[in-house]
Amino acid sequence: MLVINQDLLVIDDAIDRLVEDIKKTGEFQSYLEVKRHFTNDPDLQREIGSFQILVREFSDQDKYASYRPESKMLKKLLLAKKRELDLNPLVVALRLAEVDLQAVLASITNQVAHQVSETIYVDSGLPLATRHEKVSRGIYQNIKEKDIACLNDKKELE
Repeated sequence: MLVINQDLLVIDDAIDRLVEDIKKTGEFQSYLEVKRHFTNDPDLQREIGSFQILVREFSDQDKYASYRPESKMLKKLLLAKKRELDLNPLVVALRLAEVDLQAVLASITNQVAHQVSETIYVDSGLPLATRHEKVSRGIYQNIKEKDIACLNDKKELE
């Protein structure tokens, strides 16, 4: 049962301030600007729409690909269209802006997690981030612990 007390209200206010601060960052503003250009480009949106149609057609035929000779041609067309979209300057700019914003969010997440416990492993999800060894699921089954020190943190809370 969730207990609503003054501590919860303070946390809620802190979260609201954090979100407002994130919205003021240059990375967030840049992301919004790039996304606006991305969504307002009619040619790009038309290309994305035709790509989505190709993806649906290919997924519908995927079960029967070995029996249909045109499936190989459709797959080549799909891959060529995907490459064309990936190289579009607006798509590239949006992906770079997303990565920049994700770096800010990952940094904040690390700071918050380490305020709770230094042993909490945070996967940033960034494409070029340093990789950590795979950590098995911990005793709590909803977080990944780096080591058994999380047990000590739990004991301290009790």
